[in-house]
Amino acid sequence: RQLLDVWVGLPFLVGAAVAAVVTVVLVVALRPHLSEPVEKDTSGRRSLATAFSLLREPGIRVMCLAEGLWNFALSALRAFVVLYFTVGLDRSSTFVATVIFPLVAVGIAAAAPTVGWLADRVGQVRVLLVATTVYAVGMALPGLTSAWWVIVVIPVVAAGAATVMTLPFSVLMLSLIHI
Repeated sequence: RQLLDVWVGLPFLVGAAVAAVVTVVLVVALRPHLSEPVEKDTSGRRSLATAFSLLREPGIRVMCLAEGLWNFALSALRAFVVLYFTVGLDRSSTFVATVIFPLVAVGIAAAAPTVGWLADRVGQVRVLLVATTVYAVGMALPGLTSAWWVIVVIPVVAAGAATVMTLPFSVLMLSLIHI
């Protein structure tokens, strides 16, 4: 609340700066270790070393980095959602807890059983492209308007976010088959 007293946009800038710093620190810390040889597990059991050996594949490294950033961004969005509705739209925290978060849950619950089926029918990359677009446009809406109807699109944006968070793992599994 103190950051909001200084300037309404300050909490968002601080959050973005923290996200950027954490990402840079992580990438810098992991970079030297990506070229280290990984020992094979001779006992026949899969090990952490075996899992890290997958990071030799550039596509898997990119997917893991993107997935980590998406997870981080989605976690940060909780604070944004609360601030947007409580400060931006002057709603109570009770309103957020009883209306907004259940709408998010509806979007996630609707996406869970349908996204895999849809990806099997039209392709994972197409579904991810549409979901990422829906997610991005939905996240841009609060920056463009403070109208009440933004509440209506919350389940759709939540479904897009859930898809972006989960479907890449099936793409990863398919790519592992071809390694």
